[in-house]
Amino acid sequence: MTSERTADAAAAFDPALPSQARRHLTARRARPGRHRTGLLLAFVVYLAAISSVPRNATGLATLIMLIAGVALIAHRPLAQAAAAAATARARCRHRDRFIDAADLDQPSQQLLRRAQEAITFVLASEVHKSGQLDDAANVTVLAAHEWDIARLLRDTSRLRAEHGRLCVPAATTAPAVDAVARPQQDILRQVQAAVTARVETLECYAYRVHAADAAYRNWQQALALTGLNDSFLDLLARTAADDLATAEITDLAEQASIAEQAFRGTLCDARTAASPVVLSAPQAQPGPAASAA
Repeated sequence: MTSERTADAAAAFDPALPSQARRHLTARRARPGRHRTGLLLAFVVYLAAISSVPRNATGLATLIMLIAGVALIAHRPLAQAAAAAATARARCRHRDRFIDAADLDQPSQQLLRRAQEAITFVLASEVHKSGQLDDAANVTVLAAHEWDIARLLRDTSRLRAEHGRLCVPAATTAPAVDAVARPQQDILRQVQAAVTARVETLECYAYRVHAADAAYRNWQQALALTGLNDSFLDLLARTAADDLATAEITDLAEQASIAEQAFRGTLCDARTAASPVVLSAPQAQPGPAASAA
């Protein structure tokens, strides 16, 4: 999770935002190329259909085919326009409840991306899905952390841009300007450092979960092998049973126990790493009345 990242951060949402509103906010606009391809395909289908009409068909039949062709060609653009309008309304209605990558400057985008990657890894882990961790708290607490980090980074990006715009190089040489600008720069650095530390805590938690995942897989593999013990012992008894060979096969059960202990230890480490994340969870704040788009 320390690799260089070039992708933009995903949009962050208020955890209390209704799922239907999220779907509208994340709806993608159709690309013009696809739109033209759809029109061309619809037109070809219409031409094929109209060419199959007998020459002696009545004017009414031709009119019906014409109307059907127009409807076929216009259906997709109208549906796309309706979807775009729904997305625009949702963005206007819930503007303070989601944060796009465009709302953040580059340093803030990188931090939010790191936080999102750590959270995604935890929620996709086997120990989370199998209920070895407190999955309900994970979902709730991590979503709250992501939203709180995103809001801090959005405000930091906005203030950093405004501060940079006002602090033109010529003006910063004046002592009076520097006396105001320098403390503001210090505050921006402090906030950036605090958010970075918070993201690193999430990454530490994800790293512990990664270790627990590996131990969990080893434990499952050891249990599966233990299930073959009786078959191996039976095979051994049918061939050349002796105390040494029997002891070697029986050791598989002890190895499974060792693997289980290792898994429990790494799981305990993951839960310990989660403690600062849970304890520092942002308090839920009453937001505007949630309404679906």
